Amino acid sequence: MDEISRSKLLEESAKGRRAEAMYKEFLEPFFKNKEEVLIEAFRKVSVTDSNALTNIRMQFKALDALNDEMKSFIQTGKLASTTLLTQKEETDDN
Repeated sequence: MDEISRSKLLEESAKGRRAEAMYKEFLEPFFKNKEEVLIEAFRKVSVTDSNALTNIRMQFKALDALNDEMKSFIQTGKLASTTLLTQKEETDDN
């Protein structure tokens, strides 16, 4: 593995660890709480209130998009870490 690839993998790994720490400490509880609030709002809103229903749906979609993006950063970091570990083991074996 060339030094540029290794450097990029180290960067992605570190970014993933930071994202996971932030996600677990701050974002995951926020997402769970906000989802509960939105579900409760959905239960209370009239089926004829299309503006409120649209607003709730848009908030759900925004939360889902942000949640997916954070999980993508975390997963990319884990894959980078695994690749670095595999490369190290292969180098050690040779």
